[in-house]
Amino acid sequence: VPTTAQVPGTTVAAAGTTPPSPPPAMIELDAHGLDSATDLRVSASLWIDGRGEVWSVGPEAELFPASNQKLLTAAGAYELLETNLRFTTSVVAVDRHGGVDLYLVAGGDPERRLDDLSGLAQQTAAAVASRPVRAVHVDATRFEPHRVAPGWQDWHIPTYTGPLSAFVLDDNRWSTEPDYLSDPALGNARRFIELLVDAGVAIADSDPSHASPPADHRLVATHESSSVGELIVTMLRRSDNEIAESIVREIDVRRGGVGSTRAGLEHIVGQLAQAGVRLGGTNGDGSGLSRANRRSARQWQEFLVDIRDRPWFSEFLATLPVAGQSGTLANRLRGPVTTGRVRAKTGTIIGGRALSGYITTPTGPAVFSITVNGDRSHDALAAIDAVVAEFAGLEW
Repeated sequence: VPTTAQVPGTTVAAAGTTPPSPPPAMIELDAHGLDSATDLRVSASLWIDGRGEVWSVGPEAELFPASNQKLLTAAGAYELLETNLRFTTSVVAVDRHGGVDLYLVAGGDPERRLDDLSGLAQQTAAAVASRPVRAVHVDATRFEPHRVAPGWQDWHIPTYTGPLSAFVLDDNRWSTEPDYLSDPALGNARRFIELLVDAGVAIADSDPSHASPPADHRLVATHESSSVGELIVTMLRRSDNEIAESIVREIDVRRGGVGSTRAGLEHIVGQLAQAGVRLGGTNGDGSGLSRANRRSARQWQEFLVDIRDRPWFSEFLATLPVAGQSGTLANRLRGPVTTGRVRAKTGTIIGGRALSGYITTPTGPAVFSITVNGDRSHDALAAIDAVVAEFAGLEW
């Protein structure tokens, strides 16, 4: 069995004590194909309650975290948004000679489906009764107009997420037409007009336009999203990109901003720093698609350790996928040592895989993070799971 000094890239953070024998994960890392001799870049850290960081490999290497970025977004939502907050979509009417003008005011709802929009159309049809509709406008100014977050690649849309907007319908991925991808709010408004017509509303101008309602409007229909608390669960368990991006933008709105991704992330980082949560690295978006996201395993580990002191931590922990049982971990880590004992966020992008979270070990609570980047990272899932399984069985 090699000593710690014989294992490159590993550290033991128990100053002044005799290092214990290295856990099997340290010995098996090369066998799992995660050694430094390959073209894969690995950053990993294991922290055990009462002992500190007991093992690490490339702990300071700042890599693409993939959807582990949603851990940061969730923390920001708990810190800066009320969990009972809901995104409200409204339809307002302005009476004009010969009929009414309708304005669909988008409130940032990231999970709206066609059935929800149909319900909104039915409400609207009942409210305007037999009055003819002159025109339909859409107001999507709640969020900034940028369709992508900093660091996104052209091929991200619509393969991994739809273009960003305050007016989302079916993840803004129901059409791949260039006109739609460049202006999803207008395309979604056209669907709304079709639903109004189906509901019996006569519309003089079937081509929607961008406009905000004047002051003399009246409310005719509303639809509310799930609560922020419920959206966080969906975001983390299903790794929903659209929800993550809308949460970040809404944080900026609630801070008096224009719904900016960049500003929303700055608010999150600043609030967490004020709360004493360590968080190194850089951020480009809230979902993890951005190539501007860079964070090391040690930075993730420190973040996950520090947020255990936040008042919302128990709620946060309950939202994480559970090994062998729920979310994106339902079919992973299903062995007897890991099932039900690992709560963690997965991360999957082209060129990157990650897993970070919490383990109940025989020795006590543990926090871990593993990120693998490189062209062959798609082959690393089994290796990551094998290492985490060894973590889960540690008895020190």
